[in-house]
Amino acid sequence: MESAKLNITRLINKIEDIKGSLDVLERYAQQDDNTFLSNEEAICSAWYSFIVLIEAATNIAAHICARILNKAPNTYAESFLLLSEKMLIEQTHTGGAPRQNGWFS
Repeated sequence: MESAKLNITRLINKIEDIKGSLDVLERYAQQDDNTFLSNEEAICSAWYSFIVLIEAATNIAAHICARILNKAPNTYAESFLLLSEKMLIEQTHTGGAPRQNGWFS
């Protein structure tokens, strides 16, 4: 892997976004269901944390595809499939079903 092609600062920032989002979600996971579900602000915060987490993960995947694999995936899912095919992430993280069901043919 040619690390000189990667924007390390960008990757570190996205990883920090993921860690921050996971911290928020873990705090909410400690609450009982009724406490969490009765707090609209907590629900919105958790929703936002999921969005930030997913955006950061897909951004990292697309960046690695572009810089290391020299490919421009058509979808976010395809980014993860390409990384899996090149054994940069484990197949288990891509959820094999889309490929098996012909969704990416």
